[in-house]
Amino acid sequence: MNLRLFLSMLLVYRSNFHVIHWKGKGKSFYRVHEKAAEYYEKLLEDADKIAEMGLRMGINPVNYPEAYDMISTYEDADFIVVSSEKSYDMDDLVEYTELMFKDITSAIESLLDTEGIKDKHNVGIKASLESMYEEYDLIVRYLNDRVRHE
Repeated sequence: MNLRLFLSMLLVYRSNFHVIHWKGKGKSFYRVHEKAAEYYEKLLEDADKIAEMGLRMGINPVNYPEAYDMISTYEDADFIVVSSEKSYDMDDLVEYTELMFKDITSAIESLLDTEGIKDKHNVGIKASLESMYEEYDLIVRYLNDRVRHE
């Protein structure tokens, strides 16, 4: 895992939540619509942070087509791309949130183990990644259960 691939994941997963936001259905439509928007905004904010971290390390950011190409051709993981051809209810939102946010936490763990992030000059980047990890981990462990029952 590297910062460009991680940024690509965040951008594609952000797009996934946007699709879920648009294609919500069922009695929990408004809740799905709201939570998916909350998540895609969070992912966009974090993608911006990652792009800025990368620039500080001399790594260029990616655009959406490059992001999709990167995750589509990456052989060490199966990234999630939701279909715009179907609709999504609360159970779908919770399922995809858990899957995508677990992917994100795994990616952060991998990033934290790279030499570039371990470098003493990148202590701020490391701290930001650790904080980001905690936020996604909390959502997976606690908030989705609450979302399902609100």
